[in-house]
Amino acid sequence: MQEKMFIVKRSGKKEQFNPIKIKNAVKAAFKSYEETVRNAIMLRGDADTQAAIAGSIAAAYWGVPQDIHDECLERLPDDMFDILERFSEMYDLEL
Repeated sequence: MQEKMFIVKRSGKKEQFNPIKIKNAVKAAFKSYEETVRNAIMLRGDADTQAAIAGSIAAAYWGVPQDIHDECLERLPDDMFDILERFSEMYDLEL
């Protein structure tokens, strides 16, 4: 019998960990960052979690395309952008 694993969220809510999300995210990895994220979304199930995991893997492997990077920064509300900017300055990272 497999032991159940749980994740405790910031809210304190306990949620059962589902390894299928990880398996599906890895299965979505293809030829590019964008294709990986699109495929993860189309796998059904918990699409946002799967796309976030697959996107992180793809970003580490291929990098995030500049046009997607720029669009994401433009869509951030000012207060969130300020936090990101301070974080990147603190750790000497490029935005």
